[in-house]
Amino acid sequence: MKSSAQENKVRTSCKECLFAVYKGNTQVGCEHDRISSFEARDEIIEAYDNDKEFFVVDRVCNYFRPPRWNEGNADLDLSKFESSVNCVVIVDIPSPNPEELQKTVASIAKLDYNRKRFSVVFSHAMTMKNRELLVPVMSSMPEGIEYTMVLYASSSMQYYEIMRDRDCTHLIKLESGQEIDSKIILDVNSSINIDLEKAVTYSKGSLNVIQLQAYLAKYSINDDFDNFITSLIDEATQSGLHRNL
Repeated sequence: MKSSAQENKVRTSCKECLFAVYKGNTQVGCEHDRISSFEARDEIIEAYDNDKEFFVVDRVCNYFRPPRWNEGNADLDLSKFESSVNCVVIVDIPSPNPEELQKTVASIAKLDYNRKRFSVVFSHAMTMKNRELLVPVMSSMPEGIEYTMVLYASSSMQYYEIMRDRDCTHLIKLESGQEIDSKIILDVNSSINIDLEKAVTYSKGSLNVIQLQAYLAKYSINDDFDNFITSLIDEATQSGLHRNL
């Protein structure tokens, strides 16, 4: 059954999307091949107006691009890159142990993900002497992986100050000595952009990935970070917005 496009609901219309495939004035597909995936989730509506027949997605489609995007060139790879998960990996260094930090750095170096779509923040509250011990390890990060070092004054503000101005979509926190799963960011991206799952928190083993918007919306400077993440995951689980990878 088709519905009038005049209905006022929060949806994504494919009508003007650069990736919509038409036969005459009727949309027959999507260059990203998402129509069948949305249909399988019962999230596709057939719509029409005075100009065309087209699909409407009953949610946000992050691959939607207007006709003027990229000078009108329907670049699939570029749109996937722009819409991919952009993650910050925070490495908390509570004590100056170069061997433990090296283990963490080595695991980050093996991440199976585009290095332009994740970065690393080394966070510590140490003396300059201790910092000198660890800088060579931090600096051993492979070329192409962006990293910064943050010396914080207040532990209660530590993570909020790091994240509030970050241009990213998700965050992962590691302790120095902890190793990151090489596929974890790739798995989150696949959940969002291939499986089209809706979630704000993800877990894989002992690692958690948190959507930045959910983190900033819920976090209080008085919260212990680990307890806060546990409560956020519990809340997301109750709302059906947590995924185990």
